[in-house]
Amino acid sequence: MRRFLGLIILTCAICACGRRITLTDVAVQPVTVSAEWLQIALPRSVSADWRSQVVRCEVGTKYEINHSPFAMKLQDGSIVIPELELVSGQGVSFPFKFTGFSNTDIDFDNDGVPKETRFAALRMRSSKPIVFSKVTYISYMPEDSKTGLP
Repeated sequence: MRRFLGLIILTCAICACGRRITLTDVAVQPVTVSAEWLQIALPRSVSADWRSQVVRCEVGTKYEINHSPFAMKLQDGSIVIPELELVSGQGVSFPFKFTGFSNTDIDFDNDGVPKETRFAALRMRSSKPIVFSKVTYISYMPEDSKTGLP
């Protein structure tokens, strides 16, 4: 019996490691971000469940990667660094840093958010208009992902 119980505990720990990620779609319809803060109310389920917090934005506006400064280069040649923050239920703002690109997505992260912080709103702005087709909040444990961001 003791051996059997140990196997159950080990199996549960392995299962938990595979699930240390929370993904929440925040906006599934296109949103246009401009110079004024755009605020999106969040469901109560959006919280810092794990150590790393990321907001991934699928970009609908055509852009190129600009390396110096690290930013988006729009078709008109303008350089844009979007701003993003999550606001807790208590009104505390947590700014997220623009950190990465893929062919269609840009990522913002903040690893300094206290665990279990619940968020009430997402705020975004950009010096030039940008369309985000989809916005996803990700909370995860980096050590569970061999390639970094999920």
